[in-house]
Amino acid sequence: MMNSGYTRFHQISPYNVFMPEILLRTKLSVPPLRASFVPRPQLLERLNQGLHLGHKLTLISAPAGFGKTTLVCEWMGSLRLNTAKESQINNRCAWLSLDEGDNDPTRFLVYFVTALKQVEGIETTLGDAALSMLRSPQPPPTNVILSSLVNEVADIPGRIVLVLDDYHSIVSASVDDALTFLLEHLPPQMHLVIATRDDPNLQISRLRGRAQLTELRAADLRFTSAEAAEFLNQVMGLSLSADDISTLETRTEGWVSGLQLAAISMQGRKDASNFIKSFTGSHRLVLDYLIEEVLGQQPESVQAFLLKTSVLNRLTGPLCDALTGQKDSQATLEMLDRANLFIIPLDDERCWYRYHHLFADLLRQRLSRKFGDDVLGLHAKASAWYENNGQLSEAVRHAVNAGEFERAAQLVEQHTVAIFTRGNLHALLRWIKALPDKVLRSRPWLCVYHAWGLAFVGQLSEVDEFLEITESIVQSETQPECGGIQIPSGNHEVLGNIAAIRAYIAVMDGDFPNVIEQAQRAEMLLTPSSMWAGSVCQWAMGYAHYSQGDLDQAAEYFAEVIRYGRIIENIWTITTGMTDLASTYREQGQLNRCVSLCREALQLVNEYRGQGFGYVGRLESRLADVLCEQNILPEAIHYANSGVEKAHNWKNPNHYVFAYQVKAKVLHAQGDIQGAKTAIKEADRMWRAAPISKSLSDSQEKSQILLWISDGDLPSATRWMVEFQDEIQKKGGALENVLRLISITRVMVAQGQLDEAWAHLEKLEKLSKRTKRFNSHIEVLILSALVLDSKNEKEIALDYLHKSLTMAAKEGYVRIFVNEGPPMARLLHEALSRGISPDYVRQLLGAFPLVEPEQAASTKSKVDQSELIEPLSEREIEVLQLIAEGLTNQEISSRLYITLNTVKTHTRQINAKLGVHTRTQAVARGRALGLLLSV
Repeated sequence: MMNSGYTRFHQISPYNVFMPEILLRTKLSVPPLRASFVPRPQLLERLNQGLHLGHKLTLISAPAGFGKTTLVCEWMGSLRLNTAKESQINNRCAWLSLDEGDNDPTRFLVYFVTALKQVEGIETTLGDAALSMLRSPQPPPTNVILSSLVNEVADIPGRIVLVLDDYHSIVSASVDDALTFLLEHLPPQMHLVIATRDDPNLQISRLRGRAQLTELRAADLRFTSAEAAEFLNQVMGLSLSADDISTLETRTEGWVSGLQLAAISMQGRKDASNFIKSFTGSHRLVLDYLIEEVLGQQPESVQAFLLKTSVLNRLTGPLCDALTGQKDSQATLEMLDRANLFIIPLDDERCWYRYHHLFADLLRQRLSRKFGDDVLGLHAKASAWYENNGQLSEAVRHAVNAGEFERAAQLVEQHTVAIFTRGNLHALLRWIKALPDKVLRSRPWLCVYHAWGLAFVGQLSEVDEFLEITESIVQSETQPECGGIQIPSGNHEVLGNIAAIRAYIAVMDGDFPNVIEQAQRAEMLLTPSSMWAGSVCQWAMGYAHYSQGDLDQAAEYFAEVIRYGRIIENIWTITTGMTDLASTYREQGQLNRCVSLCREALQLVNEYRGQGFGYVGRLESRLADVLCEQNILPEAIHYANSGVEKAHNWKNPNHYVFAYQVKAKVLHAQGDIQGAKTAIKEADRMWRAAPISKSLSDSQEKSQILLWISDGDLPSATRWMVEFQDEIQKKGGALENVLRLISITRVMVAQGQLDEAWAHLEKLEKLSKRTKRFNSHIEVLILSALVLDSKNEKEIALDYLHKSLTMAAKEGYVRIFVNEGPPMARLLHEALSRGISPDYVRQLLGAFPLVEPEQAASTKSKVDQSELIEPLSEREIEVLQLIAEGLTNQEISSRLYITLNTVKTHTRQINAKLGVHTRTQAVARGRALGLLLSV
């Protein structure tokens, strides 16, 4: 039977695949407020004022021991009381005490949603949809879950005040991002309260600037002299003089815990004044002294209990019994609570407790000095208890602290395969890192798993060491089973994995001959039981061919990756193969086929319940990239944001750089130039900090050059060109040369070196056509048209533009034209006037920013507009022509592929330039000027 303090819950974290996850109800309970406490009405008023003003967040940030939790508990009680008395807003309270384990974003969300469900008077179905998603082995993206939850909360009456206590325990960027998203979309029915020792990474300055934040700091929480007097004399039962209180309050600077420790030490003393006079020194020294005084006054049995249980973060009777050998630990805990010995109840039933954090720290120091030989044994007992009660993380932590490294390694190995295939590499690496080297170096498969994990998170420089260690082990002996995971017979399986890892690293290094050599070696060593490693070899071969220009061969290998993944039913493998096959289609210019495959992959991910896996972000980023190119921007930004979110969780540098590159493209297409620059700079930061694949590196290089050119920073672009030009000219045919040659061409165009640029473009057209890289081919044709137009070779320029339009139209290319800006807009207007692909050209022109037609008007018009103060642009003449034909604004919008608001804007500008007020007057004036064709 499980203790009543637990609630059994379906597994919520990838690392607990085989063990049921257990929710502590105590984390969801408002800690009971002691009957004797110091009321703080002035602080409560400030908190209430923030609530009345509609602030989204209350932040209570101060060091340990400043009474943050007590104050919030008092506030929660007052809110419940006021709600019961008044018929105003119904404020209902929810509570979540956080700890280190809540850095897992899935666990955090489960507790967060469950906390809301505990609120009295709330529909029992609130949050069920979110929990249903979280109960799956692989939860969907955080923003999906939170969006569902926000929508439900927005429908409830009244207001929920949710407290997140001890938020300083959170160091996960994923959890911070989730809470940032929630705060950005928080409905008025919900208010968040955060109590923390450190300021959280939640864009606090933005909330402050928007007047959406209530803040209390250490200076606010310090006891005043009056509060110190009430605490010392009434709560703690002392009879101190005003001078003694003032002295003690000054010495402690109003620090609540310091006052409490001092008061406990003075209880029963007759020389309180002398004690207070000697009460000097820093907080730490004072606290050390007081703890000694407190412990010294307790019976030996109580001291022993306090010290032995100090290894625990949370205490309950059965767990303390396991450590101390007692049968009455629950009674001891209740006694300590009554004696106010720095033990904090975590539930109303007084079943679970914790020690004050500073008290626990000092107890552990004393434990090491007094019972040093017993510390390891205490951790071992705690580990066994946690394992038996379904708490794997705590079981591993205490096993490591107990020095039971082989047992800790066994616990890790028992869950490694499940963790690994579900992509939660960071939990795996964290556990392995906690083990001593001698344990790791004695277990070849654990070394292999470690090497795989390091490789996939981009820590390539550390991988080879573990591969060499593994090779030395398997050469000396054949290993038995490790932790219940069946090791294939023979060392060839281990060596095959090593070769597969090296093939993967060679891909990242751009060493494609070595990729093929290592992949072929791995295939010789691996058996069908190691198809996952075999699929990595297929992927490496595919990527090598992709990077060297053989797209057809690359597509065959990526198809094999998908086939392997389906056989072993590994969604990671399937997703990887489909993403890279889609990328191949993208480079071949098959946008529609790319989108179709990405959507098919996402549907498969849903079937496997893998929406929350980090590596799915690369698939979403690839889809966002193509949707952006086709100018389907709302859906593109959705997938781009999700890709970035997953990149933060996954932390693979390749995924990270790619996700931010794509987000930059989408933001740029939406007109958020500054946001696009920020995203590119973030990609650039990771690009320079970690090893990434050559093709992605070249792509990032291209993005950086475009940024330099758009910012007018030609010196930086020129330095890059000089640095790499010699290297590029020595190579031919590889993708890196295509991308770099295009980048060099753009720099030359920006410098006005049109003849040199044209020479490069002639080579690029042949190269991209020969390698069937039609995406690059279209871009080369577009650049050729622009260069020729700049050289006043209009007819040839239009011919190249026509070729690019013919290739691009059937696949829905848009941004590849629009991103070239006003020069392309002018050339497209010229093409439209000559009847070149008119429907497609109108669609492209409709995607240009509103200012583009104005800029395009610099092209000489065929009509005389000298009578006008400001001439009509080509687009405005088009709109005026359609008005003359009797089309409505909505019909014009559809005909020109522009928004209704854009049509209205054009109409206003036409009237202003023609000096008229109505459509009829505009048409008449246009005909008088010869601007309109006969209709």
